Amino acid sequence: MAHGQRAPAETRGALLRLAASSRMATKLDKPLKRALEIDGSPYTLVIDPDGLKLTGKGKRKGIELRWQDLVSGDAALATALNASVQRS
Repeated sequence: MAHGQRAPAETRGALLRLAASSRMATKLDKPLKRALEIDGSPYTLVIDPDGLKLTGKGKRKGIELRWQDLVSGDAALATALNASVQRS
């Protein structure tokens, strides 16, 4: 196609659909696991449909936060309670 010419209508439509679909978020339907480092220590972050969990690398126990607690405003309370239970 030469400079200044428009693409055919079906090509423009396909490009618009592609651009629109790339802006949509991917549905979180299975756990997503990522490794990260905080203050030089390795951690694993797991994000799943129920919430997220941050654990020290190689450990089983960690901090859990449910999405429902986050949106209801109970996130701070849930995090504090979870941390106090883990200490005991």
